[in-house]
Amino acid sequence: MPSIGSPFDTIVAPITGAGPAAVAAVRISGPEAFAIAAKVFSPFDAPEPMRARYGKFYHGDDGLALPFAAGHSYTGDETVELFVHGSPVSVRLLIEGCLAAGARLAEPGEFTQRAFLNGRIDLAQAESVAETIAAQSEAHFRRATENLSGALSREIRALREAALTELAHLEASVDFSEEIGEYDLSRAKDMFSQGYGVLGRLLESARGSRILRSGFRVSLAGRPNVGKSSLLNALLRSDRAIVTEIPGTTRDVIREAIEIEGVQVILSDTAGLRDTADAVEEIGISRTGEEIASADLTFYLYDGSIGWTPEDERWCPTESVWRIATKCDLPTFQPTDDRRLSTVTGEGIPEILAELARMLEELTPPILITDRHREHLMAAEGFALEGLTVSCLVTTPDLVSVCLNEYINALGKISGETSGPDMLTEIFSRFCLGK
Repeated sequence: MPSIGSPFDTIVAPITGAGPAAVAAVRISGPEAFAIAAKVFSPFDAPEPMRARYGKFYHGDDGLALPFAAGHSYTGDETVELFVHGSPVSVRLLIEGCLAAGARLAEPGEFTQRAFLNGRIDLAQAESVAETIAAQSEAHFRRATENLSGALSREIRALREAALTELAHLEASVDFSEEIGEYDLSRAKDMFSQGYGVLGRLLESARGSRILRSGFRVSLAGRPNVGKSSLLNALLRSDRAIVTEIPGTTRDVIREAIEIEGVQVILSDTAGLRDTADAVEEIGISRTGEEIASADLTFYLYDGSIGWTPEDERWCPTESVWRIATKCDLPTFQPTDDRRLSTVTGEGIPEILAELARMLEELTPPILITDRHREHLMAAEGFALEGLTVSCLVTTPDLVSVCLNEYINALGKISGETSGPDMLTEIFSRFCLGK
């Protein structure tokens, strides 16, 4: 994995996407940003920070230069953002000119890493930059931008500051016991108890966070010709899946995404469940089983004009399933307490979508938690529980001090105060070029 270069280098990279566009932006950041900009853009004498200037680039294009003084830019370093016409050729020539003038091409994530190193953001906020870029749904985007504004960081900072305060009191009581007296272990007990509760609440957001990032997976399952593909088409409002009266038409999993209540929902149309001697169909049925096992929810559809059968009882999963009777528009539809719908008339579909929307609203987490956050939150929760137990059982503060230090260290790995260089390099290398 490549390491990110010296913070004393001046770096350059495009900060808008590749491909033709009306406008493209290129960022130069570092101690020589203004000097390099002056070599590729004119006029740039006596640049006024945060005031855009129109001019000509060395390669013939025209556009804007927007300078930022050190301490007032995205990275915290002296920075110039250059805006040209969005031709890939123009962007390439401008980058080449900056490199020739003394800049170095930025590594993926290097702008954001400099923002972190310069104290502009902490590590949790830095990761939220990548989450914001990767967001595929409105809910994911909202939670990512809230973390970028410090939603998770404020929670972690409050816990860590409380622990640091108790550690300071404990150490002072050891060093100056005659002056200030012995440390009151009930203070540590209360602090660990409160921290344990907050960490548990944050960890409850982990599953919902996974759903925001990867989508809520709904498998459409059932026996052949019960309307799975018709329901997929109805939800997508397009003829995505082939619908015929011939059993076994769907042989493989068809996945499509829709958005409900700002959450991406991945719908999977699957092969009809039945015993078969057809080798290809058998593979499809096996994949249906895998899809059901990995889904967050299964819509098990059955033919409501026939009613629930022993075969449905055999094939229907027992967990995370909604039983849905289809063909409720037919006069032969059997009475049932299950959910019902008709893909012909649309009856029942709005009610099922509304129920799913309510479920997704309940699952949407108040704070976005990544897998890395979850790992360190679990570690901190373990140290909080250990510290709570120790502070209730011991009469001397030595063991409590050990728990406090471990707890503080685990929290610091989330915000970046105690993260090593290898961890930082690994995290920022996942970013795209230009961030």
